[in-house]
Order: sequence, then C-alpha cells, then structure tokens
Amino acid sequence: MAAPARTLIVDDNEDLRNTLAALLQSEGHFVIGVADGQLALDALASGPGFGLIVLDLMMPVMDGATFLACKAKGAHAAIPVVGFSSSPSSGLEGLAGVVSVVSKLAGIEGLLAAIRCAEGNAPLRARPQEVRERVVPRLRTVKEPARAQVETVRAERSRKILVVDDNADATEMLAEFLVSMGHQVEVAHDGPEALIRQAAFHPEVAVLDLGLPVMDGYELATRMRQRAGAPLWLIALTGYGQDDDLQRTRSAGFDAHLIKPVELDELIEVIARLDVAAR
Repeated sequence: MAAPARTLIVDDNEDLRNTLAALLQSEGHFVIGVADGQLALDALASGPGFGLIVLDLMMPVMDGATFLACKAKGAHAAIPVVGFSSSPSSGLEGLAGVVSVVSKLAGIEGLLAAIRCAEGNAPLRARPQEVRERVVPRLRTVKEPARAQVETVRAERSRKILVVDDNADATEMLAEFLVSMGHQVEVAHDGPEALIRQAAFHPEVAVLDLGLPVMDGYELATRMRQRAGAPLWLIALTGYGQDDDLQRTRSAGFDAHLIKPVELDELIEVIARLDVAAR
C-alpha cells in the first residue's frame, strides 16, 4: 500500500513535530503539522482528506482524547490514527479510528513502526542505515557541489555526540535521528548530568540547549571545554538568533549556533563542516 497522500501530525512540541515531519517526508508523506486538537479539527475541515493522523494524547487547548471524541462525530471518523504519549492509555484503540497507541519511550523507531503498520506495511521496514541513505538527500537544500562534498565527508566517520536539552521528548527524537545518521549518541537533560556523561562517553561533539536548568548552556560549555581531553566541538541550540545572541555564543566558545526548532539538514551540514575543519 502506498504512503498516505496527506499525513496530519498533531503535537504541541514543535521540535518533536518538525523532526517527525522531516522523517515522514523522507518516506514520501505529504505532512501538515499543528499544535493542538482544535487546529487539527480546523485542518480536517478546511483541506483535502488526510490518509493518516499521528496524534499526541497530552496537549493544551484541546487534548488528544477530546479531539478523538469530536472526530468520531464527523465525516472524518474513519481516518486511521496512531496515538503517542509519555503515558498512553490502553483503552483508546478502536476509538474514532485509533489503530495503535505508542509510548514515547519506544522512540522514533517504535513510532515509525506503528505508522507503517497503520499504512499496511511491515513494521520497521527501514533500519537506521537505510533511513540514513534515504533521508539525507531529501533533507538537503544546499547546491550540488557543496552537497557532494558534505555527504562524502559525513560518510567517512561516525561521531560521538552528546545532546543536552531539558525537553526530554525533543532530545530523544533528535538523538534517534542522529543515530539513524550513523553517529553514537548519548543524552542528558541538565548541566550536571551532561558533565557526568562527558566523563564516561568522551564526546567529540556536544549539542547544548542554552536555556538549561541548574546550569545554563554557556556555563556548561565552559566547564566541558575545561574537562575535555581531546578536541570538543560545541553547537549551541537556542530559540534566539539576533546578532548579540550569535556574538555571545561565539564569545562563549561555541563552534556553531542553531536556532530552534532545529532544521535537521542544517544540523547535518554543521557536523559535516566540523569534520572538514578537523582535517
């Protein structure tokens, strides 16, 4: 069965929503993403039919269960739904087209497997190596000569990458994506945990959210530089991108500055540029 012509992702977590959208687009989905159940109802009412809905069950404004109750009363009741949540309810299967409910703890592979099953395809159709080969060309927007250089360098080496962000869902999805690209990845959710991970993992690259609790990303970057026994590339991850923000991250010793929600192709290019600089 072919992938649905249109897939609706409903999740208030923008980072997670965009990451999942990029992965589904790489598999041929045309994706629309919205942040809550009311916007999802509006999308169903205003556009051509969707073939699949991927639904977070815990959202503000209108949560997943309320959305499903409204959907069940309308013309879109039969559209299949894959639900996901940090603590999914096992009683939702069969309600308003729900075919499965996946725990976010299952990671991106678990969610993608459920989506493929909803389409009628075998679960885990693509393993990480296959995902890497398929995702990168479709995500890239650089000119052809630069793309050839970046992909050649990226294929030569797997990096050890530490991702540090207090948003657990977004961190997990980003880590899963980096693993699918062939990298070794560890995650942490605050500064002290990141320092512990650094001591055991010895990362070559660290992607740091600047707005961390306990210890912000600037202080963490300084401490990680001091403790690094080998070259350490630091990538700042932040919602701010003004000139003074860029200057501050440069002054703090970051090698790159990415703005949330992070564009996956931009992250790939940054890591590839670090590889080039290391030569």
